[in-house]
Amino acid sequence: MNIIRNAIFFFIACGVFSSCSQKAENKRVSFKDNVISCQFKMSQLYEEKYDSFYIIPPYFYDDSIPNHIVIDDDLKNYCIKKLRMNDKTYIMLLTVSNHVTSYSVINRDDVWYFHLPYYKGISMEKTLYMSKNRYIYAE
Repeated sequence: MNIIRNAIFFFIACGVFSSCSQKAENKRVSFKDNVISCQFKMSQLYEEKYDSFYIIPPYFYDDSIPNHIVIDDDLKNYCIKKLRMNDKTYIMLLTVSNHVTSYSVINRDDVWYFHLPYYKGISMEKTLYMSKNRYIYAE
């Protein structure tokens, strides 16, 4: 009986710890194929529900992330390594209640430039436009 009780406790503990330490997931989306030369909302591109997104530009360093965002250290380190000396990539942090739950790596082949504020939360419901030159800006 003691073995069964210990096994049950072990599985419950594993479930609790794994749910508490969820990692942000990379969500792939293609802007070029979906929204070039048209109006859109970020919420239309992602199946999951997010409140807002943050654009992390090339040459990123960790002190640029706003203090109110909760981000996993592993993801923060990934962003630093991916963007520190790279001008061909952006990372979009997708948040729910200021917690980063997912992210998207966006290559310059898809979006050449964001005419949106960096490091500032933008609503997933904000109307955006992507020009034929692959510049994204707010209407």
